[in-house]
Amino acid sequence: MLNWQIASLLLSIAAALNVGDGIGKWRGSNYSTRLTDDWVKGVFQQKVDHFNMSSGYFEQAFYLNREFYDTAQQIAILYLGDFADYPDNCPAGMKAVAEANKFAIVILEHRYSGSSFPTSDVSAPKLKQLLTIHQTVEDCPTILPHRKEHLNAPNLKIILFGDSYPGALAAWVRQKHPAQFVGAVSSSSAFDVQLALEKYSTIEADDLSNKNLGGSEACLEKVVKAHKTFGDWLGSADKGRQLERKFKLCKNQLEARSNQIALYSSQIESWSDRLLGIFVQENDPECKEVYCNIERVCKRLGETEDPLDAVASVYLVNNPVPAGACRLVEWPFLMKRLTDPHNKSGERMREFVYCRGFAQRQPCTEKNNCPWLRTDDVLKQAITACEAFDISEEKLKKYVAEVQTEYGGKELSGATNILSINGGADPWISASITEDKVGVRALVGGRRIYIPGYQGVDKNH
Repeated sequence: MLNWQIASLLLSIAAALNVGDGIGKWRGSNYSTRLTDDWVKGVFQQKVDHFNMSSGYFEQAFYLNREFYDTAQQIAILYLGDFADYPDNCPAGMKAVAEANKFAIVILEHRYSGSSFPTSDVSAPKLKQLLTIHQTVEDCPTILPHRKEHLNAPNLKIILFGDSYPGALAAWVRQKHPAQFVGAVSSSSAFDVQLALEKYSTIEADDLSNKNLGGSEACLEKVVKAHKTFGDWLGSADKGRQLERKFKLCKNQLEARSNQIALYSSQIESWSDRLLGIFVQENDPECKEVYCNIERVCKRLGETEDPLDAVASVYLVNNPVPAGACRLVEWPFLMKRLTDPHNKSGERMREFVYCRGFAQRQPCTEKNNCPWLRTDDVLKQAITACEAFDISEEKLKKYVAEVQTEYGGKELSGATNILSINGGADPWISASITEDKVGVRALVGGRRIYIPGYQGVDKNH
């Protein structure tokens, strides 16, 4: 297909993706597709190590959906998964894209996830060799002949899709293998790979005060005050016990500094709730839970005068504790899970990918106006998590530099037919591509990704 045809096709996809959340990316928190009856699982032979031809093969899994597929058109989406369970966790927006454009959907399991393990050995030394961004990028072209066969499409055209980390992967795969894939759609994707993404928390603060998202300056102020009070109270044993009771934490949980940071500031998946118990980046204006988005949280915070009491009331709803029970916050337990050389969980594999070069840690300091706990210890502890894989801060910086150099950051080193989608309020936007450039079309929305008044593009003109 010609570049102008691909550009039109990508824009029509963007129109179909008018299902965004309050932050404006199509991923959101809505993973409700659950097309289990319509999916077919298959496997194909994949190289264990793309840079060692004698390394052997493993079975990499994929999931195929032909519900809306037009055999005359012969176009498929290749959605690059991360470490979630598929196909149940296929984004709801994917179905909208497939239905609107008559595409087939293919989900490729990430190596070392689901049933796609190149090795039974998942120790840190083995992962350093085989669970890398470079290996993952090279996994994708191998799937092409298998999809042509399953879809009876000798001229099959595949568009790569991904959000967040897999979104960056999608663009990098297109960059490295332009002959195999006609284009890529990257949603909320950080291309400027950094150890510390300073502006992430700055944008979170802006979101909490953003009236278009249901926030306000008063809401942001209350969140900041609550976290500051929480931090101040940690300096007193008596106040620490009060915090444990207020947030229904088990006794003495807040004695260790590592637990204090883990409770509300760590970027490790298990402890990312902070004191609101929501992910600002996942803000969904249409969610139905009690305190599931910025608007609902800010409304509740406005009903209680004391900031800490108000935040605690939200936290306890979003992190319910059974009657008579208490919540454990044990950083050592988490580090033990990450260190365990036999642990094959998605939590551990996802964290390893970040330590192996994707990084994107989010500092929280006075300098970046972070709304949470402002201390250098936040970044230090996030970096410390990589020590579970014997990756020091120096080595982490080296891995980050290698990824940035290999793929070119926001420049994408000559990649073409890329659609970069970001919400105007997305915390990842500072590391993403937000302006059109040669080969890349950028769409930036406010509450949603669509352009007001935009009705789509005729793919045939």
